[in-house]
Amino acid sequence: MSSLIFYTDKHEALVVTDTLLVRKEAGLSGTIQFCSKAFFIPHINMILASTGIAGFADNWLAYFNSNLIVRDVEDLARRAPPILSEGFERYKHHFVPLFSGDLNRVTVYHFGFSLKDAKIKAYAHRSTNNFEPELRPYGMATKPPCELPQEPFDPIDIIPSLMEKQRAEQEALPEAKRLGIGGEMLALHLTNNGCNSFKIGQFKDHQQ
Repeated sequence: MSSLIFYTDKHEALVVTDTLLVRKEAGLSGTIQFCSKAFFIPHINMILASTGIAGFADNWLAYFNSNLIVRDVEDLARRAPPILSEGFERYKHHFVPLFSGDLNRVTVYHFGFSLKDAKIKAYAHRSTNNFEPELRPYGMATKPPCELPQEPFDPIDIIPSLMEKQRAEQEALPEAKRLGIGGEMLALHLTNNGCNSFKIGQFKDHQQ
C-alpha cells in the first residue's frame, strides 16, 4: 500500500487509497500496474484496508470471508490477532518480492459499526505490535504521514490535494526509501446503510 487517507466519526467512515503498484523483480523493474487496495465486506458492513507488504490484504480478505464467522468489527478485532500473525509469517515465507514496498511489516485496518452502540469503530492491527487491535480516534489520518489543514474542512474536498502532497514528499526521498503513489484516488464511504464506491481524483500521469 502506498497512500491511505481515512476519516471517521460516529456515523461514517471514508477510506481513500491510490491504485499504483510498481513491479521491481528482475526484468520488470519499473513496470506499472494498478489495483484496488481497500475492500467492502457487505455481510458485516465493514471496510478492510492495509499498508505495508503488497498483497497481504487480499489474502486476509479471502481467508476472513471464507473461514471466519464474526458478528461485527469489534468481534473481528478480538479474534483477528493470532490469525493475522500466523498468516503474516506464512505469507512472508512464501512471498516472492514482485512489488515495491516494505516486506517486513504490515498494518491491517478494519472500519465498521459496533453492534453494541451502532457507532463506527476503526481498528489498526500492526505486525510490529503482534496485530493487537488499536482503536483509532475519530478524525482524519494519513499514511504516509502528511500535515493536515486546519479545521473545519470537508474530507472529500481536501483528500486529493493531501494525496498529491504525499506523492511530492515521497518523490523527494531517495529511491530506495520512496513509496510509489499514483493512478486514481478511489474512495469507499461507509454508513449504517451500506457503502458507496467512487473516484475522487486521479494523478496527472495516470494515462501516460
